[in-house]
Amino acid sequence: EEGLGKSHLLRQFAVSLAAGLHPFNGSRLTPGKSLIIDCENTRSQVRRKLRPAVQWAANRGIDPSEHMVVDCVNRMDITRDKDLARIHQLLDAVNPDLVVIGPLYRLVPRALQTDDDTAPVLAALDTIRDRGAALIMEAHAGHVTGERGVRNMRPRGSSSLLGWPEFGYGMRAVSEGYADFIPWRGNREERDWPQRLRRGDGFRWPPT
Repeated sequence: EEGLGKSHLLRQFAVSLAAGLHPFNGSRLTPGKSLIIDCENTRSQVRRKLRPAVQWAANRGIDPSEHMVVDCVNRMDITRDKDLARIHQLLDAVNPDLVVIGPLYRLVPRALQTDDDTAPVLAALDTIRDRGAALIMEAHAGHVTGERGVRNMRPRGSSSLLGWPEFGYGMRAVSEGYADFIPWRGNREERDWPQRLRRGDGFRWPPT
């Protein structure tokens, strides 16, 4: 859902990995390199939003800023060789373990309504995954509601978007400061994902 905190959650993954912390329970992990490619906000906006999470993580692990790179672009078309090459140059320079990119609607300047629209976009994203990095991407849900009048959390656009990722989750507000973490596709592997999140410190989403 719009304005609920998807971007905060994705940044939480990036910051936690860079600090060597589990993104939900805070246990110690081997630190990794994170690359955030933000196509919606300016660099100053992203840094301002990251600052509280970075400080929180630095007080509990290691300074994540040493293992994070943030790149901000206004809008791109990753199906164009020039824009995709820019991403590949970043991957070569940073060699990240995790890439957070998006939102999806800013990665290509057209609606992804058909499989033909979506195929070159997914092929371009696969070239990022082929570099060995985990890839997390934000997408916005459509406005379609189900039989009970509950909004479907799947990404808007072609149904081919459903089969591409390893995992697909949406966030739906259930009360002030709480959101259900809802799968919109079956997982290809078992993972211990939380079922409900709560807003903590205004910038994190710990599980309930």
